[in-house]
Amino acid sequence: MLKQLIIITTLFFSYNAFSLSWIGCGITKKGFIKKLSKKFEDKYGESIDIAGGGATKGLRYTHKNWSEIGGSCRHKQADGKTINQKESNVLLFPVAWDALVIIVNENNPISSLTTAQIKGIFSGKIHNWKEVGGQDAAIELVVRKGKLSGVGMMFRLLFFDNPDLNYHNPARSYPSTGPLEKDIHNSLNAIAVDGYTSAKVSKVKMIKIDGKAPTFTNIKAGIYPYFRPLYLVVNKNRVKEKKIASFLEYVQSSEAQQILINDKVIPYRDAIHLKDKFIQRVGELPDVKW
Repeated sequence: MLKQLIIITTLFFSYNAFSLSWIGCGITKKGFIKKLSKKFEDKYGESIDIAGGGATKGLRYTHKNWSEIGGSCRHKQADGKTINQKESNVLLFPVAWDALVIIVNENNPISSLTTAQIKGIFSGKIHNWKEVGGQDAAIELVVRKGKLSGVGMMFRLLFFDNPDLNYHNPARSYPSTGPLEKDIHNSLNAIAVDGYTSAKVSKVKMIKIDGKAPTFTNIKAGIYPYFRPLYLVVNKNRVKEKKIASFLEYVQSSEAQQILINDKVIPYRDAIHLKDKFIQRVGELPDVKW
């Protein structure tokens, strides 16, 4: 009850102090929402209150109308063909392409791993860096908490095809992207999964997978295979509200698209050919406004 009261009180003041509220995926937030919202405010005088907390919050807070817009780096959770009822009442609008990347400390000598080696590390079959060509030191597995974070859910799907996979004895876990990246920056022997859009502006090293580097060009071309969309999330009953529709329209404008490109973020429309490849891997996705 206290938690709900705090949320309602916070949102009351947000609605009165700002034109729009946004909550969600830290990778989306760091990658483009902060900059696009500032440009939107400068252009139209409509400010946006931004709060992180992860993709699940982006989906579920928007579903409950606790936020007007959400951000997510995963699609809706489903049990078979049944959509989780906590996420059912939202539409997802793809804005950009991201990719799952493996990150290590900048001073870690490892620069490339195979998919098989990565699976071995996360499943507990590989425990020491010397087993993959590194130094003789225990691998510290750093992960996101739970199985429903955007990174956690999509990594399990794209690498293991198993959304219920349990990681083997992780050293540390975090509720959001920022602390995880900070841990990798400070820990020589740590390894984690991250999103390219956030990792590229963090003090970590993204490594090659099967010899393919996670670069803007390689992700856009589909050469680096572990790509996924970044979405804006809107409640189905509010998608036509003027201020929400205005922001969605601005995000699709040529000005906003150029901002993404300048920051080495791949606009969704610029790599539309990735859509079919992505659907082949994860299946048809309900309520995604492709």
